[in-house]
Amino acid sequence: MSAPAAGTPAGVQAARVALGDAQAAVVSLEGQLDRLAEEAADAAAGLSPLRQAALQARLAALEVVIEARRQPAPDAGFLVLAESVRDLAARIEVAAERAVEHLLTLDGLVTETRRNLADPAQPGGGLRTALACLDAALPQQSGACPDSGRSQTQA
Repeated sequence: MSAPAAGTPAGVQAARVALGDAQAAVVSLEGQLDRLAEEAADAAAGLSPLRQAALQARLAALEVVIEARRQPAPDAGFLVLAESVRDLAARIEVAAERAVEHLLTLDGLVTETRRNLADPAQPGGGLRTALACLDAALPQQSGACPDSGRSQTQA
């Protein structure tokens, strides 16, 4: 089965269906971007208590090491354990900070993608603007392409 010829009523109808599908996909994508941004923000916020706990554990272990070294005969096993806890807490803190950095990068990419979808100043005129111009250009549709200054008349 072949596609309807461009400019024919069937071709225009097929173009309108495809355009509607594309517009629905953009709306869905924007919703998914919103959810992605929310999840990234929630994950970053969830890492904050982990970072704080790791910092507190590191400080507590450091205090224990300092106090143990002040003793005339410090227990070597206890010192090794306290230093291990301090090192583990430091690694957790670094890992949490890296995760937050990645989530902030992800949030920036989401923001940039949103801008590319909507901003007519972006290359390609923004996907929403391009779809609106396509919709305005199809026969039996009057209107204007947003931000283009071109008016479309009914064909």
